[in-house]
Amino acid sequence: IEMVKIKKLASQRFIKQVRILKGKMSLTFDEKIVDKDFFVEKELPRYINQTMTQLSFSQTNGFKVHLNLAGNNSREYLTFAKNFLQRL
Repeated sequence: IEMVKIKKLASQRFIKQVRILKGKMSLTFDEKIVDKDFFVEKELPRYINQTMTQLSFSQTNGFKVHLNLAGNNSREYLTFAKNFLQRL
């Protein structure tokens, strides 16, 4: 159920794929939106200016954001991921 909530939040942020594995989350943005000016001006700064965790960006096979999830188990990782997306 938590993963469904995470994917719903992600879709509202133009994210087409969410991967959570071993305390890390990878978000792949919809390639149709990445080239739009409003994405660079409005959406991207939300990620850059957040203070919950450190991010890295990549452009292999789409524009992606990678982050470490706080917690000690799967439930805590999912809770952190959901909170991260809600606060953007």
